[in-house]
Amino acid sequence: MTSKAIKRLLFVIPPYCMDYYAANAASSALPTFTIPYGILSMEAFLRRHAPAIEVDLLDLNLAASRIAGRSRDLRRDLWAVVRDRLKQPADVVGI
Repeated sequence: MTSKAIKRLLFVIPPYCMDYYAANAASSALPTFTIPYGILSMEAFLRRHAPAIEVDLLDLNLAASRIAGRSRDLRRDLWAVVRDRLKQPADVVGI
C-alpha cells in the first residue's frame, strides 16, 4: 500500500448563521461568534510549517454575508459557491 502525498488541502467552514444573514441582508457586519479560530489557526500553522501543501479556506459564512442582500435563495446560491470551489480538486477536504 502506498501513501499519496497531500498537495492541496481545503478547509470548509459551514454556514451556521443562515437566519442571521437572511434577517440582516443589508448589514455588512458579521456576528463575532462566527470567527473560526480553530481552522484559522490550523491554516496558519500549515502555511508556516508545511509550505509544500497548498492550503485553501472556504468560509461559507463569509460567502453568505456577501450574497445575502442580492440572493433570492441563499441556500441554493451557497451550494453554487461550493460546487464552483470543488471544481478545483483538493487531496483532502476538512469540514
